[in-house]
Amino acid sequence: MAFLIGDENREFTHNGELPMIKNFLILLFLTASLSAENIQSLQWSELASVPSVPADSSQPALNGAFIGISNGALIIAGGADGSYRNSENNGIHDNIFVLTKKEEQDEAKTSYEWKHGFHLDATLAYGASATTDRGLLCLGGTGGNNATDNVFLLSWDAANGAVQKMNLTPLPESGVKGSAAVISETAYFMSSQPNGKLRTLENNFWSLNLSVKNAEWQKLPSLPGRAFQQSQIIAQHNGETNCIYAIGGQSHIEQKNQAPKNDGGLEVWEFNPQHYERSMKSKKKIAAWKRRSDAPAGFSESPAVAFGQGFIFVFDGAPTSDSKNNELSDTKTAAHQNRTFIYHTITDTWIDGGGLPAPLVDAPAVLWQDQLVVASAMSPGDSEKIKLLAAKPIRKVKPFG
Repeated sequence: MAFLIGDENREFTHNGELPMIKNFLILLFLTASLSAENIQSLQWSELASVPSVPADSSQPALNGAFIGISNGALIIAGGADGSYRNSENNGIHDNIFVLTKKEEQDEAKTSYEWKHGFHLDATLAYGASATTDRGLLCLGGTGGNNATDNVFLLSWDAANGAVQKMNLTPLPESGVKGSAAVISETAYFMSSQPNGKLRTLENNFWSLNLSVKNAEWQKLPSLPGRAFQQSQIIAQHNGETNCIYAIGGQSHIEQKNQAPKNDGGLEVWEFNPQHYERSMKSKKKIAAWKRRSDAPAGFSESPAVAFGQGFIFVFDGAPTSDSKNNELSDTKTAAHQNRTFIYHTITDTWIDGGGLPAPLVDAPAVLWQDQLVVASAMSPGDSEKIKLLAAKPIRKVKPFG
């Protein structure tokens, strides 16, 4: 079953409007560079239902799970349900699921097969994950009581039908709700809650050379401004080089005589590794971080995936109080905006990508086989199985004139 959502596209910038000259130049650039791949909508479909383990047991939810690709297979590890911190077992599990594509005689037919019965060393969720050439990189997280600094790779061994694990250098600080991305052989990690404590938000930013055995984590310039939790970092090309983009998050603000509140979610920052390297080798100060156009809505716990040349898809499931385009949601007090937003790194513009088929909060997402794959969240009491939702960007050629 497939369905289309969102034919209309809207563009946003830092202040909501574009000066006439800049507007003309950007539109000209968009017409020239995106005419062959202008994204008009997303075609959503149900890719597969995650199996129960064992077959007669209740379905473990996948909020805050680790997700990535290894040897062509999709790996999902750990995760939790909505009872996190409120149930005896914290709602966190240790299952590993592997989804592989079946070989079909009919090339037009596509089917998938689950491999399961694999487990992490302990229950784990709410860490960070990223796909590398070596497999799924998993960083930090919690088993429910304490945050961990563990870092490891999960890889799919198709020949033996097994999941292999390799431990890497632990994080400099344990933490939950961090985010990770990879450029070539370098892994980047942004922590948010050291030791899992909300009141100690930090913007610490680190890198690890994956090609060097027993390499140490390197401290990088922290994200400027306020500290955020649940920011997403994504690797994408900016037209000149591969960069890291930090999008959204929540800032925990202490207020006198009032309960702390979460705020933020609009900020977008670009970290340029080349600028950082030049700054380290030169006496001239070159800023590694650069503020980009604010997001059109406050993002938090919103999965984000890089796609194609310069696109980042953000599935907005949990807006914060800073949302500045409430007209995009069904109501101004909606719990979820349930929309897709598309950021183009080269032109620094945002496009409204239409609605979502279901709320996506703390839902792991990844690019697999040219599809944006998201594991739908599930709360205690839900009777339906968790489904992997797949979105294919629909492109339409727009001629000049």
